[in-house]
Amino acid sequence: MSFTGRFCLRCGKRESDEEPLIDGLCLDCFLKERALAKIPNNVVLVRCPVCGSVYVSGSWVPTSGGDEEALSHYIVETVVKKGKTHESFKDVQVVVTNAGNNRAEVLVRSSFMSKPVEQAFTINYRVEARLCPRCLSVKTRDYEAILQVRFAGEPSEVVRRRVGKLISSVRSISSNVTDYKELREGVDVKFSNVSAARQAANYLQGVLGGYIKESWKLHGVVGGKRHGKLSIVLRIPQLIPGELIVYRNSLMEVLDIQRDKLVLRDLTKDEVVKTSFKSLTKEGFRQLSPEDYAVDECEVIKFEEGRLTASCVSGAVVEASFPKHLSVGERIQVITYKDLKYVKRLRG
Repeated sequence: MSFTGRFCLRCGKRESDEEPLIDGLCLDCFLKERALAKIPNNVVLVRCPVCGSVYVSGSWVPTSGGDEEALSHYIVETVVKKGKTHESFKDVQVVVTNAGNNRAEVLVRSSFMSKPVEQAFTINYRVEARLCPRCLSVKTRDYEAILQVRFAGEPSEVVRRRVGKLISSVRSISSNVTDYKELREGVDVKFSNVSAARQAANYLQGVLGGYIKESWKLHGVVGGKRHGKLSIVLRIPQLIPGELIVYRNSLMEVLDIQRDKLVLRDLTKDEVVKTSFKSLTKEGFRQLSPEDYAVDECEVIKFEEGRLTASCVSGAVVEASFPKHLSVGERIQVITYKDLKYVKRLRG
């Protein structure tokens, strides 16, 4: 495309393919007369005096720096993300410097036809201190929901600490924690809002497995209305793939953990069984330790009518029953538990 007969309204510079006009002005004149973004002259920065979070567009956003970081985030959220920038400039960025004494410098950067451009603004601002919901809850030790993480059996200190690390790793969860206690039977975590508690429960369930149960409990009357708090219980059997358990009177191997589901292999029938953590906990199971059973690597030397004979690495020759066909030479594991022998096929 070729530009002819068009000139900058301010300086008279001719328009070209490399330097098209913007609103009738060349780039240099545009930057002198117009603005890349609608930067406000005055800003009221609502900020928590305890954690430094900033209230922007109806939400509290954590910030770790001083006024410069807070102002930068405010302008990005209220100007850039709201589309209050000139359409000819893309990927607009904001840098705030020299904030102090209620004044700050704002540098707006972008590019036009691959040429970097920037504009400087000076704004006035004041900080309005207001406790965010989390810090207010911490101050009053109040909460809206409690998450109780419970395990099958007494959890180790390592397991309890892992729960704490997982919760602290997600800012939207950790920023709403008002109390955290490690107990003998698990972990109790209080939250300043219900959505964060549910998010934490779902996140832990996705990583550790288990099942979730919710209930509301009455905590008095506020303004003539009954006020309840949410109680969430996450029950987690401490299992990992490869472990052996006794479940439904059968010896089973844990194959996979899928949120609230378990995939098991019944070693008696050589069948895959799927069950829920809820059923596993309600029906009862026993988690075995390596001291409860013995494992031998073996090779099938004879198979006939559901009975096999195998030669094992330990030097033993064992006989056992197995419901599926096995080929001579096939590698297996023979697991001895309570004087009974179970066969595990080594697939692949």
